Amino acid sequence: MGGLRPGSVEPWDEILRSSIRHHWQSVSDASGQPFDFVRFDDQQFIYDTEPACRALVSVRNLEPNKALAMFEALQHTFYALGLDITQTNVLSQIAASIGVDKSTFLNLFNHHDTQSLTKSDFVRTRNFGVQGFPCVLCQDGDKTLVLTSGYQSFSAIAPQLEEWLNA
Repeated sequence: MGGLRPGSVEPWDEILRSSIRHHWQSVSDASGQPFDFVRFDDQQFIYDTEPACRALVSVRNLEPNKALAMFEALQHTFYALGLDITQTNVLSQIAASIGVDKSTFLNLFNHHDTQSLTKSDFVRTRNFGVQGFPCVLCQDGDKTLVLTSGYQSFSAIAPQLEEWLNA
């Protein structure tokens, strides 16, 4: 997990809301991906991505085969449905919706080790050179290349990917 905005403690201001709304609209226009912009009406929203990242780390450690389903459910719940995935009760409901036991999830989610593992993910992502999301990385042994940063269609990145694979 990359942690786009981990640890934020202040409500987002008009400048941040405007910037993020612009990015979401651009992604929606380019991809057709649905976005619910209701979150922008909540001026007290604290855009902290750490809880969602920790939720995914929890599921990844509990049931690795459900990690991708959790990722997709988190994305859909926040972007398409406009729900607040900084809230533990929302995160536990998402975990339950993909078949993860709610109480087991909550125990792991609230455990200090899970917080440490999540922070380790953030450090690893920074060490790879990731500065934006979504991001596509290519890795060969110890060598990692940031292929894209920010949304791009597959047709836009295919030539770069092909070049990397042939190198």
